[in-house]
Amino acid sequence: MPWATQSADELLRKEHTWLPALAPRLPLPVPVPQRLGEPSARFPRPWIVTTWVPGEPADRTPVTRGAEAATALAAFLTALHQPAPEQAAVRAVWEDAAAPDWAGPALWLHGDLHPANVLTADGTICGVIDFGDLFAGDPAYDLAAAWILLPDDTADRLHAGTPGGIGLPSKPVPAPRGPPHGQARSVTGPAVPRLSCSRGWSC
Repeated sequence: MPWATQSADELLRKEHTWLPALAPRLPLPVPVPQRLGEPSARFPRPWIVTTWVPGEPADRTPVTRGAEAATALAAFLTALHQPAPEQAAVRAVWEDAAAPDWAGPALWLHGDLHPANVLTADGTICGVIDFGDLFAGDPAYDLAAAWILLPDDTADRLHAGTPGGIGLPSKPVPAPRGPPHGQARSVTGPAVPRLSCSRGWSC
């Protein structure tokens, strides 16, 4: 169920709109929406029922089998990072970025791959949850997760295993000046922001 802010309602609706179409091609389990409930007198906010994804959040049970986790995450992101339909996106752009923009098509991105949204079991990655920040743009945005999800010596393995990882640095570098994280993705709901996130930067 949505919580925290009114914008969470639109994030929930976005998951319900797009995730059922994306989930079948993903090699890791994700929470597939089964039902969307509308606000009523009994509960004044929209709500959603999804499939259950087993595992423990990586912020509680970190990855210990780095090579296997990097391979699993690379396969997941390669499957997810496909061109997003034009009607699903509106443009939002970093300003004053120092590195060149992504020159390829805007790809589907998870947009929030921090350890609380990645599940682990037996030391490796076994699922991904919380697609409310789904948007379209440069795959470098998701690939930066290597630096917070994987052991230090396995980030290059993830980047090498994904088409969008070519040319990414092996360690994080300072973020560019420009709109803060939340401002850059200011459009919510079924429309998916199309973000141009500069390569070579920690987005």
